[in-house]
Amino acid sequence: MANNKMVNIRIYGSSERWHGSYTDSGDNAGYVLKDCPWCRTADNLRICNTHTPYFWIECDCGADKYAEGVDWAETAVTREDAYRGFCAALENAVTEWNDRDGE
Repeated sequence: MANNKMVNIRIYGSSERWHGSYTDSGDNAGYVLKDCPWCRTADNLRICNTHTPYFWIECDCGADKYAEGVDWAETAVTREDAYRGFCAALENAVTEWNDRDGE
């Protein structure tokens, strides 16, 4: 599911501790998200994070799916490596959301 577009993640801090700020501009970072399994629409979905390399998908109906983070991204040597780690964490969230048993 590689996404070649630049994801709207701003990395700040230093190699001692990187943080990332993600803003979903409404296009879900270019990823296609499956409909919410509860309310059956994709119109109210957003990708979220809390300045850490952990992301989740949430819906206005209250459904959410948290994904495995990328711990090494916070202590990566370079800003570019931290960015790659944060992007990988975002992709984990999309994969987890879209992974449905029986489909």
